[in-house]
Amino acid sequence: MGKVVNKRELCEILGHSEQTLTEWQRIGMPMLLDADRGHSNSYDTEAVIRWQIERALGASRESAKERLDRITADLRELDLH
Repeated sequence: MGKVVNKRELCEILGHSEQTLTEWQRIGMPMLLDADRGHSNSYDTEAVIRWQIERALGASRESAKERLDRITADLRELDLH
């Protein structure tokens, strides 16, 4: 297990916005705790980074919907900078 962090800390570690992480959660990014609205979710950094690597390696096998979701999240991330 890696370090347990909240969403803001994970954003800092990964260099992505909270909006991007929300999109990633929607498509399967692992969470230790999916908290209720107004409370902090928890993430295992090792599991999230492993998920990112597996996702990157499997990008050629992704469905059209998964590709669209990934590209949409990337575009939203670019708009925020």
